[in-house]
Amino acid sequence: MFAYPVDLVEQDGEFIVDFPDISECHTVGDTREEALAQARDALETALSLYMDQKRLLPRASLAMGRPVVSPSALAALKSELYMAMKEKNVTKAELARRLKVSKVQVQRLCDIMHQSRLDQIEAALTASGKRVLVTTQELRSILAA
Repeated sequence: MFAYPVDLVEQDGEFIVDFPDISECHTVGDTREEALAQARDALETALSLYMDQKRLLPRASLAMGRPVVSPSALAALKSELYMAMKEKNVTKAELARRLKVSKVQVQRLCDIMHQSRLDQIEAALTASGKRVLVTTQELRSILAA
């Protein structure tokens, strides 16, 4: 769900990355690889901003041959948690009650920029009616332009 296609253009010796699905998200790098690495940071910042503003996270469109950029696994799980809570109208206070933890701990679980333990995120997703499944894919299939 969080594999966003990007437009990657070389201009004046730099590589410019734009996210068609997230109009606020742009970055640049000296090389293609650097630009895509920077794009991951830009994506996580944009998703964090959406969450801070209590907005729905944008859905990723089809890649259609474009490179895709995804947040880190932890940021993707936190984004899934945020969406599950919004979908099911679960407040942070209610999730804290379900998990028997403080509201501050739940706030950290919902903060992309905070390092959380995977088992805590998994428990929060379970309490929100979701389960975690892990898949991998060949790197060249997602970086191919």
